[in-house]
Amino acid sequence: MLLTMVVLVGFIKTTTQYSLTLEGDLTIGGLFPMHLQQPQSCSCDPLSTSQCRRYTKGIFLAESMVYAVELVNKQAILPFNVSLGYNISDTCSSLGVSLSSALTYASLRKSQWFHQDNRTFTQEKRRTLLGVIGAGKSELSLAVNYILSLYDIPQVAYASSATFLNDKSRYKTFLRVLPPDGLQAKAIAQLIAHFKWNYISMVSTDDHYSGALRQAFKEEARRLDICLSNDVVFSNTLPPTDDIQNELEKIKQTKNSSVILLFATETKAEEIIKVADAQNLTSRIWIASDSWSNAKRIIQQRLSVLKGSVGIMFSYHRADGFREYLRGKLRKSTEILDKNSWLQVLTDVLRTEGLDSALQSQDAQSEKILRTAFAQIDYVMNSVYLLSHAIREFCLDLKFLSNTTATEKKQKCLETIYPKVLLGYLFNKTIRGFSRNFSIDENGDPAECQYDFYNIQDNNGEPNYVKIGQYDSKSMLLDLNDSIVDFGNGFGRIPASQCSEVCPAGYFVIRESIQCCWECKPCQNNEISNVSMATSCVACDDDYAANENKSRCVYVPLQYFSWTHPSAIVLGLITIFGFLLTVFILAVFIRHRKSPVVRASCFEITIALLVSIAMGFLLPIIQLSKPSSSLCKASAFLFAIIFTLILSLTLAKIYRTVLILNNRYSTKLYQARCLRSSRAHFITVAVLTAIQVSICMAWFHDQPPLDKITKTLSLNPSRYLWCTNNTSYWFLISSGFLILLSVLCTILAFKSRNFPENYNHAKFVSLAMFTFDMVWLSLMAAYYGSTERGVKQHVIHICAVIFSNFLLLLFIFAPKVYVIFFRPELNNARTFREMNFQHILQGAAEQSRTFSLASLQGHGNVYMMSSGDENNKAVQTPRTYTRDQQIQVDFKHQLVVHKRSLGHRILGIGARKRHMVEKRAYSESDACDPPEIPGKYFRSSSKRSNDSNDANGLRMIEEGTPLAITAPSTEPTPRQETHLMTEHLDAENNDDIFDIEATKN
Repeated sequence: MLLTMVVLVGFIKTTTQYSLTLEGDLTIGGLFPMHLQQPQSCSCDPLSTSQCRRYTKGIFLAESMVYAVELVNKQAILPFNVSLGYNISDTCSSLGVSLSSALTYASLRKSQWFHQDNRTFTQEKRRTLLGVIGAGKSELSLAVNYILSLYDIPQVAYASSATFLNDKSRYKTFLRVLPPDGLQAKAIAQLIAHFKWNYISMVSTDDHYSGALRQAFKEEARRLDICLSNDVVFSNTLPPTDDIQNELEKIKQTKNSSVILLFATETKAEEIIKVADAQNLTSRIWIASDSWSNAKRIIQQRLSVLKGSVGIMFSYHRADGFREYLRGKLRKSTEILDKNSWLQVLTDVLRTEGLDSALQSQDAQSEKILRTAFAQIDYVMNSVYLLSHAIREFCLDLKFLSNTTATEKKQKCLETIYPKVLLGYLFNKTIRGFSRNFSIDENGDPAECQYDFYNIQDNNGEPNYVKIGQYDSKSMLLDLNDSIVDFGNGFGRIPASQCSEVCPAGYFVIRESIQCCWECKPCQNNEISNVSMATSCVACDDDYAANENKSRCVYVPLQYFSWTHPSAIVLGLITIFGFLLTVFILAVFIRHRKSPVVRASCFEITIALLVSIAMGFLLPIIQLSKPSSSLCKASAFLFAIIFTLILSLTLAKIYRTVLILNNRYSTKLYQARCLRSSRAHFITVAVLTAIQVSICMAWFHDQPPLDKITKTLSLNPSRYLWCTNNTSYWFLISSGFLILLSVLCTILAFKSRNFPENYNHAKFVSLAMFTFDMVWLSLMAAYYGSTERGVKQHVIHICAVIFSNFLLLLFIFAPKVYVIFFRPELNNARTFREMNFQHILQGAAEQSRTFSLASLQGHGNVYMMSSGDENNKAVQTPRTYTRDQQIQVDFKHQLVVHKRSLGHRILGIGARKRHMVEKRAYSESDACDPPEIPGKYFRSSSKRSNDSNDANGLRMIEEGTPLAITAPSTEPTPRQETHLMTEHLDAENNDDIFDIEATKN
């Protein structure tokens, strides 16, 4: 410190110092930059006519201090008629000149102490200087405070905003009435974040002001995710122009970065922008710090580069009294101006800057000019008021006797006050300033402050300062009006300065190596991000789904297939119709249970099958209800059991026919009457159904079907309530069992397709099973081919149930109903015999034209008749034989039947009509018919007579005797032909099933 002081003193001796003074009882100093530089030929005298460049703002600041001191004395703020004087010096923006002034102030304050034996001290009577206002730039205030702190002289800054001055361990007497740079850095960072600029270039100089501001901004930028594409730091004494050009060229070549933040003093900012103008660094948005944001001369000269830029300034408060004060100065006569050189300088500056006319005008443009020129005078005047109120409080705190006169009080105040005691009245105080109340905290900073932001716009070649917003340090809020901002490309149009595009809502950010460079990824299904630049996506609740943009969750109503759906109404009507149709067919079969067409189809199994089909039609009724856990189990169980009953009963019908008519099953096991009985087939159906019941019980115990909500995430999100019947491997086992029954039915039906039509209509059963299988294959392919759960799958499943039931009705039962109602002549025993006769002859032809009756075990009682025709044909015309040995009746051409009306057949009413119909079962040739040979027959049984011949030429054949038959051939055959008719009496229900066979004797 001592070495520094020695060097500085040596430098100061080369400098000549001038000042403006006003005598008073107490004095405050003032340091203002009335010149910007100090050439060798310049004496830095405000009254000098040399080539020193005057700094008009500094002159106005000095005059504002003069005005404030006059106001304090006029308003008698100091008690006891104490007057306040000033001592104003020009710093010339020079460190040496500033230190010289500081030493001068210290000498004015310095006391002459000497030591006496009684250890009492006396001091020099003259000690008038109590504080200093200044010294402009932070680096100058720092140097000045080094000296003033040695003598405990308070220093109040009006423009020094560097954050490091808050260190009271080093700068204990420093205070300021403007906000520190830490707040300025926050305000600028919020401005950049407001316009969504996160990729900018920063240029600064390595000095006390710029360095502290740069560091504070970096900390705030890191918090707001603002990155620096270029961070250029020039030395305090600016490098050569070429080095500046190289750095600015890098900035010019940087893509996606259109904002340049410049932290520098006014003189250094001027040099940097001059180089930028030479490089045509346009189309960039410059952000100016408070040190050069109101530098009108720089902005006017470099408007092509700076138009659209934004500057930050300390909040401006209009000083109408000061304006009137200056108007009064301008009205001074020439004689007065000639006597006052300072007044000459002041009026000359006002006229040169065009402020004389602006002071007289009231328009908006004049207001902008005055605002720029008088930007900081409010802070200078508040500094004067702060020191004045501290002096007032000190004097008023003194203790006086009741009879003390005002002169004595004044004398005591002047004798006891000195700078050090005044410090205690400056911190943690709230006073009434020149234009507003303000407070100073324990660090010597204002408790509340504001910044104003201005947009520099081009007004026909002239810079136009437009206030676009304000930042409040108390609320930490930035208030901007974007609509009036013009960045050089039109009002309200904000250019981008981002490494990457902003990720909108519905996307989230994936950071890259550079924090401000990222990739936008869309949110996954059922996730949203409702803000831009989201770091992650949030999943929607179960009842909600993300909208198309994935920016918010929308409620998705629960859907399920119910009676309210149009498709459900149609399917329900079809289901009811199918059920009623099945009930009708069931009633018809019960009504006509004694008719041959019903008796030939096994009445008991047929009724059970129809009941099962009716239950199958009721399945969709259950499936159209709202799914629940119980309903899902009931639906799965009933589906499996009902279709097991349908398929097993169909299988029983087909297998019973095969056992009766297929000659290959000739073993005693297959020919046993118990296997051909209805009881045996019902036992088989019960066993197959029990197997399916066992599978369902194991299914419900292991993985029971439950109701489940499936959320579909698509363009139109939906939630569908359904049953998990087909998601378990037990469902595959149950379905596999149904498939096995279906395959067995199909195979047996196909093999029995050539049986007589009276036997369960085998061809129709075969066709029914084929179509049944094809329907389920096609519909199940469509069912499982659908990737989403919904109404479509439900409709497909119900359609499969309905169609399969209708197919069974159509192909198995519809032909029989048709015969009953529309072809009654076919519904008689004679027709069935003719069908059997054709089947036997066709079977004989397929079995090498011969067969043995010995192989036809179990076909009942056998009868034989010998007859022939003149054409030696094996069979010509069927004959009718009666059990009571009546004469046979030839019905070759006519058959007497009683044909009833349709109403009588359905309801049992109406008249009967006698009809004669032709009927021919089989005829090898129509050349001629055999003569009607009356004959008798004998039962082939041991209970009958053993006579081998009778009177009519018939002979009896013992049971078991092989009889050969030869099918008709092209060669002539003997006239004697034997016609054999067999009658099969069912052991269970005595249904007559007639088989006609022929054998050659």
